[in-house]
Amino acid sequence: MKRGILVAMGLGAALWACGSSGGGGTDAGSGQDGTGQDLSKTDTAPPPDPGACTPGSKGTGEPCTQASECASCECEDVDKATKGQFRVCTTTCTNHAACATGEVCLYPTVHACVLKCTTAADCPQPYTACEMPTGAYKFCLVP
Repeated sequence: MKRGILVAMGLGAALWACGSSGGGGTDAGSGQDGTGQDLSKTDTAPPPDPGACTPGSKGTGEPCTQASECASCECEDVDKATKGQFRVCTTTCTNHAACATGEVCLYPTVHACVLKCTTAADCPQPYTACEMPTGAYKFCLVP
């Protein structure tokens, strides 16, 4: 009889140890680690935005074919400067202060920073002119 009681007590202790919440083991059915923390939810960074851009090295006014070539991640057809012949790296702006030194903002119509100039010699290729078709500042363009 003593032996039966000891076996029953041993079994009871083993079952109690498996079911306790302080053991730190994982409860396979609940997804919890014994502390009540849900292991099915992890702290991971959100997946990368497929539209996100890794900036390139080209600056404002340089010809580009895609946004990732540009430091600003903006490659646009700025028709007033390029006449649709090529796209350029630019930055969206609403006034001249939004553009870097040596740039002007074509607003209120285009909202793009372009290269400021005083003569055509200030303009890199493929630009061939420095004019002020509209606004108050001259900028590099393709006539």
